[in-house]
Amino acid sequence: MSRKFKVRFAPALPVQDNCQLPPQPRVQLQEHRRSRSGCRDCRRRHVKCDETFPVCLRCQKRGTPCQAVQPPPKRWEMEVPSLFSSNITKTRSTKHTSLLHHWCQRASQIMVLDPDLNPFSFALVQYFDSSPSLLHTVLSISAGHQHFFQTDGLGTCLEERSVALAHLRQEIDTLTETDHIKAFMCIFMLGVSTPWIDEQQCQFGREHLTGARTLINLIIASPTFADNTEAKHALGTYLYWDMACSFLLEPGQQLPSNNSPEIYTAMQKTVGIFHPIMGYTVELMYLLGNLGRYCRTVVDLGIRDETMEHAFEEQLLAWEPSRENHELGLLADSLKHHGLINLYRICGRPSSGVRDDDVLFEEEDVTTLSDDHLLDTIDDFVTDEIIRQYAIRTVQDLTAISTTNWHINLQGIPLLTAGSELTAADTEERALVVERFNALYSVNRIPANLLVIELVEELWEARDAGVTFSWLQLMLQKGWRLMLG
Repeated sequence: MSRKFKVRFAPALPVQDNCQLPPQPRVQLQEHRRSRSGCRDCRRRHVKCDETFPVCLRCQKRGTPCQAVQPPPKRWEMEVPSLFSSNITKTRSTKHTSLLHHWCQRASQIMVLDPDLNPFSFALVQYFDSSPSLLHTVLSISAGHQHFFQTDGLGTCLEERSVALAHLRQEIDTLTETDHIKAFMCIFMLGVSTPWIDEQQCQFGREHLTGARTLINLIIASPTFADNTEAKHALGTYLYWDMACSFLLEPGQQLPSNNSPEIYTAMQKTVGIFHPIMGYTVELMYLLGNLGRYCRTVVDLGIRDETMEHAFEEQLLAWEPSRENHELGLLADSLKHHGLINLYRICGRPSSGVRDDDVLFEEEDVTTLSDDHLLDTIDDFVTDEIIRQYAIRTVQDLTAISTTNWHINLQGIPLLTAGSELTAADTEERALVVERFNALYSVNRIPANLLVIELVEELWEARDAGVTFSWLQLMLQKGWRLMLG
C-alpha cells in the first residue's frame, strides 16, 4: 500500500515594491591549478616554481641544475596544425605525433642560433616520406630531449634510434645524388646526438663523422653545389661538427685534412652566407678544426711544427668577425679566443715578444711580478697573463648574452676553454661560468654541460694549488670525450 504525504506551504507574505534584498555574496570555489610547466626539482620538492626560463629562481638560489620546461615560440603555433595534417602524422601513433610536435617546437631549437631560421624543424617534414631514417632519428632525439637525456628515460629514444639505423643501412644501398643531403642530415643528427645518450661520455659519434665526410665529398663535387643553398648549409654543418670533434679524435683516427683543395674551395663559396648553426664563422670553423686536430696530436704524441703554429696564430689574430649583429660578434670573438687559448696553453706562444695589439695589458705592468715562485720566466708569465685576459674577456662577453637569447646554443665550447683558465683571483668569472653551464643544461638538456662544471672545478682546484694543465689533458685523463656542440 502506497504511503500518503501532506505538503504544507508557508503563507505568502506581501512584497513591498520598495523592498530591496541585500546583495548575496557569491561563493567562489578557488580552483587549485597545478602548473604543468614548473621545473622538475620544484615539483619533486612540492614547492611553488616561478617557472623562470631557463633557470627558475629557486634553482638559482640553490645553485642547482634546473630541468625547466621551455615555453613554445608563439609565432610557430600557426605552423603546428599543418604538421598534424600531413601524411606523416596520419599514419603515426599518438606518441609519434607528440614527439614530432615536441621536436618542431622545442628539441630542434637546441641546434641553431635562431628558431625562425631552423632547417632542422618544420623544413625537415618534407623529407620524412622518402627518408624513414630521418623521421626516426628525429623521433629518437625528441624522445631523449623530453627526458633530459637521462638514462632511465631513454627507452623510446633508443628504440627509435635502432629503427633509424636499420632504415639508414637500407637507404644507403640505393642512394642517389638527390638523396645525399637527406642522408647527410640523418647521419649528422645521429652522430651529434651520440654523446647525449652515452652515460659514460666516451662516445662522440666518430663513425658517423667519418661517414658524413664521405657524403660531403660527394655533395661538394656536384656541379650544382655553388647554386644549392641546402648543399652549402650541409658543408657548413659538417665544418662546425668537425670543429666540435677535432680535439676528440686520436691522431690515428683523424680524417683526411680539411686543407684539401676541394674542401677549401667549397668553403670559400660559403663565406658571407649566414649559417643557422654558426652564423658567419665558416672560415673560423675551418681553421679551428685544423687547429684542434693539431693540438690533440701534440698532446698525444708530442710532435710539433713551429711553422704551422705560427701560421695558426697569424690567421687567428688576423680574422675578424662581422659586427652587424652584436651578439653574433661576441660569439665569434669567443670562438677566436678559444683557438688562441688552446694554442698558447698546449703549444706555447709562437710569436716572440709581446705585441701591443695582441694583449689587453702593458708588458711593463706585469714584469714586476716576475719573482712569483710559480713562474719560471717573464715570457711564461706574459703568456699565462695573455691566456687569462682572453679567458676573462670571453666569459664576460658570453655571459653578457641573455640566457633567453638562442645564441646561447653556441657557447659551450668557448666557455669551457675560457673557464678552465680562470685563476683564484677571478672569483666572479668562475661563478658566472658555473651559472651559465647550469643555464645551458636547462636550455639544451645536454648532460655534458654538468660534467663540464665538474671538470673546470677540478682544474681550478689544481690551479689554486699551483698546478696548471689544459682542460684537454684532464678530460683525456678522466676518459671523457665531451662534445658540447
